[in-house]
Amino acid sequence: MQVESLSDHNNLLVNQVSLNIADKVILDNVSFALNRGQVLGVLGPNGAGKTSLLKVLSGQREYQGSVTWQQQAICDYSIQALSQQVAVVNQLNDMVFSLSLQHVVRMGLLPHKQLLSRHTKADDQRIQQAIQAVGLTDKVHQEFSKLSGGEQQRALIARALVQGAPLLILDEPVNHLDVYYQHQTLQLLRDLAQQLNVTVVMSLHDINLAAHYCHQLVILDNGKLVASGEPNSVLQPELLTRVFDLPCQVELQHSIPKVTFSPEGKTLLDLSRWSL
Repeated sequence: MQVESLSDHNNLLVNQVSLNIADKVILDNVSFALNRGQVLGVLGPNGAGKTSLLKVLSGQREYQGSVTWQQQAICDYSIQALSQQVAVVNQLNDMVFSLSLQHVVRMGLLPHKQLLSRHTKADDQRIQQAIQAVGLTDKVHQEFSKLSGGEQQRALIARALVQGAPLLILDEPVNHLDVYYQHQTLQLLRDLAQQLNVTVVMSLHDINLAAHYCHQLVILDNGKLVASGEPNSVLQPELLTRVFDLPCQVELQHSIPKVTFSPEGKTLLDLSRWSL
């Protein structure tokens, strides 16, 4: 599939992207397009190439093919210009920040500042508005490492807002969060897309969350794009059964696909020779 003929309204164009690492195929001829202000969910089993695709889109990996953002190739942006266009929120890890939430969010200003530039009242207002947008006004001076997982994730999204990039890329933004914060974080991202015209691309493991919050989905399997489009057209039981190797059923609930996997009857492990 080639994407040259798609409308200029598609601000993110991915055309025949391939990636090989040490003679191993990571991405194989991946093509899709996304409109400005939409949320795209990247789905697939472990090892499908989801994180590698996000790194390609954010300019962190060399690749074959083309990735165009707002009619300019990602590889043609300077480092500073790219940081003004693309904000990346990686998975939370065990790194301990001794900085306050406010200082972490302030880091979003770095792409817009020279080495010795001073902060202005406008900068402080921008930071305050971003923290307010993610609902963390009462946590401004709290140490980042002492925030809950959901609060940390929202703080990193606030940092991305301060960065002011119109393309936001997130790797498993709700990984390790409880159900409440999963929905809270994904609703925030959808609101950003709809209200601020931010384009959001994120990898997800939970297919039902993706169906609920994403405008578009792509499914990867062994580095290949096997489906792309709106959730209703992409989430088909035959396709999901093949990709995830489990029997699958899909039903509509309030016009949103609800996916259920049924491992009953499928042998996952052979325990016949094991005894306790």
